[in-house]
Amino acid sequence: HRAFFAPTDGALLLERHVLGDPLLFLQDFHIHLLGGETGHQVLGVIGWLGLGLLLTGLYLWWPRFGTLRAHLKILNGPPVRRWLTWHRSTGLFLLPLLLLSTLTGVGMVYHAGFRSVLTGVFGGEDAPGAPAPATTRGAAPDCNRNSSDSVVDTSCFELCPMPFTGTPYVTGCCHSSSVQL
Repeated sequence: HRAFFAPTDGALLLERHVLGDPLLFLQDFHIHLLGGETGHQVLGVIGWLGLGLLLTGLYLWWPRFGTLRAHLKILNGPPVRRWLTWHRSTGLFLLPLLLLSTLTGVGMVYHAGFRSVLTGVFGGEDAPGAPAPATTRGAAPDCNRNSSDSVVDTSCFELCPMPFTGTPYVTGCCHSSSVQL
């Protein structure tokens, strides 16, 4: 479920639900397997298993000294041998792309651990924490609202610049942690 709000008065401009929008449905399937946080973790485990299969295949393919050319040659012998050589050769040539996409997917699921490992290896500063929601009134705002409301209490939002681009976006506690304009 995604909601879009006007930056000036916080009026609800558009509301989309996963089952009513084909692109949100595909995004939720791709990121969460339509299972929320559980699907997200299942996707991470599948990524680790895929990474293990790729590295195991590389280990099994790795030629001994002087036999690299023989390992890359496609044989025309019996079908089983021919398919095995095709499998080995295409697997080797596709390995960099498959490793990159698998590592990227696993890194997206387990982003905090990957960030700390990459920061430790390459150096740099730790990632900044999430900003606290801005409250202009004395008490914390109640951001629970009915979807039929047309105006949202704007005290639970703040305007922040997006990293790298500087484009402003609204962040707060209504519907999700960030609502992009």
